[in-house]
Amino acid sequence: MVPNYYDIGAPDPQTLLEGHEWDFVVLNDHTQAPLRNATRAKSIATLQTHIVPRLLTTTLSLSSETAVKSHGGESGNDTTATTAPPTQIQQGQEQQQATILILLQTFSYKIPQMRGTQDLPAIGYVETFSELLREGYEEYRSAILASNDALQDVRIAPVGQAVLHLYLHDPDLWEQLYSWDDFHPSPLGTWLEACCLHLTIHNGDRPPPRYNPSWWDDARRMQPPEQHAMPLPTPEQAETLRQVAMKVCGNGGVGDMEIQP
Repeated sequence: MVPNYYDIGAPDPQTLLEGHEWDFVVLNDHTQAPLRNATRAKSIATLQTHIVPRLLTTTLSLSSETAVKSHGGESGNDTTATTAPPTQIQQGQEQQQATILILLQTFSYKIPQMRGTQDLPAIGYVETFSELLREGYEEYRSAILASNDALQDVRIAPVGQAVLHLYLHDPDLWEQLYSWDDFHPSPLGTWLEACCLHLTIHNGDRPPPRYNPSWWDDARRMQPPEQHAMPLPTPEQAETLRQVAMKVCGNGGVGDMEIQP
């Protein structure tokens, strides 16, 4: 990792999660990991043995602490609240999930068989890549739900399916979703991803806001400094991408949210 290349607000994810009550935690895997059974299984094991327990420890322990205080007690003197297994809440308290987990489904590479994906077919590459991503993230979600009783609101932000929709229905706009390297998102791809995340956070019930170009003014990072700046979405492109996100992610990810002309 390049020093200071990523700014997540803490030295590492564990530090970021500890001591805070997060409404949402967004996770994504390396793009190729869901494509193959071996790497998909490794990711599932990591989710079950490391990530989910960490989320349960940080979010549910804080929820228990808050509940004890709300009943007039002091969590520091209540060993049940602080030492009970993270999948259990003290008897008599309503079990609540403090954090909603969102799995950010990534999207297909642009060029067939690039970056070590020669095992995927050249014909139907994007469709195959996208379907394997969809299957993988569904398996991740199922594995998380099966591994615990407390973290049960787990959602998938289907960015990969939105990109596939454009590949099939608007290939000219699809071409512009990618950065110069043909696998990271361009500003257009970033806007589409943001719309999908917004809809997933609101469970498909609230449309993304209308596009505002000034949002890019304080972006923490755009393209790498040695690369030329990529075009920003035009208002027309931004609205098309917003509509596609609503079609794919509406109704809690089921899709077919009503699209306004």
